[in-house]
Amino acid sequence: MKLTSVTLVAACLLIVTIPGGAVQATPESKSLDSVIAAIKKQFAKKAYVRSKNGTYIWKSPSTVGKWINWQNLAGAIWGQDLINGINPGFLKLGASHAATSADGGTFEGVKTTLHSGTVTVPKLDERQAWMYFGTDEEDGSWGGPITWKLWAGPDNLPRRFHAIMRFTPKHGGRKAATMTMNIIYRGWGRTRQDHGPAPAPHHRRLVIADPTRT
Repeated sequence: MKLTSVTLVAACLLIVTIPGGAVQATPESKSLDSVIAAIKKQFAKKAYVRSKNGTYIWKSPSTVGKWINWQNLAGAIWGQDLINGINPGFLKLGASHAATSADGGTFEGVKTTLHSGTVTVPKLDERQAWMYFGTDEEDGSWGGPITWKLWAGPDNLPRRFHAIMRFTPKHGGRKAATMTMNIIYRGWGRTRQDHGPAPAPHHRRLVIADPTRT
């Protein structure tokens, strides 16, 4: 991954359409495990692209098709190694490294629990789908600490995710770099009709806003 000393600031709005009915109920808890469980319930059987151990499978057509194996989609689609507050793979990594939970105050009118921690990984990199981590040592890769915070609502679903990644080269001669990520999640449980006309009923929209990097 090529990193320079130039400061970059990026902001974008990503809308993910999620099929299904109401938000799945999850017992209140202040543990990060409950957040992981709530996310899995929310997205269970709703994705037609999945990944595990570097192999990506998808349905074609997405509703009735058979699962097909493929291994060259890592650059463009979601994977368990993406650094994101709705990725169970990253949250499991955080939970295994002394994550803490505390009162997170109110965010956008919702009472939250703040989960936070720091985890150091041997690989930090970027692909089309966004920033990702690796847990295996690779010669020449960049690694470093990820200091993260996740605000979850009473339903244990994420409302905001903030992460600071410190890219440290394995060998001398290159300077370390820092990236800050700020993601806001909105629209849990809303129907497509809440946002105006839609081509099909009974869809929810999850809004992921403002990933910023420096």
